[in-house]
Amino acid sequence: MSKKPSRILNDDNLFFGLDRNDIMALGITFYVFQYLFRPLKVEYLSIIATSFSTVLLVGIRLRYRRKTIRDAFRYIFYKIVRGGVYNDPKID
Repeated sequence: MSKKPSRILNDDNLFFGLDRNDIMALGITFYVFQYLFRPLKVEYLSIIATSFSTVLLVGIRLRYRRKTIRDAFRYIFYKIVRGGVYNDPKID
């Protein structure tokens, strides 16, 4: 019997590393894509775009730690909007 890391044992994942918040975000993503593709009369592309988003999210969740996406958006915000580096003590 192999030992599992404590991170795997303590995570509240449903499947493929996704938790409830990820599933809800993918549902919202589906509705947003459907809203965007409706004027173009190609609503079926919303399923394809959401499936692609799901594959990307599963890859991120299985490979990296939790909150990776949040940290990336925070870094982009600090780098572009506030004009500095996230870990720069002069910003905080």
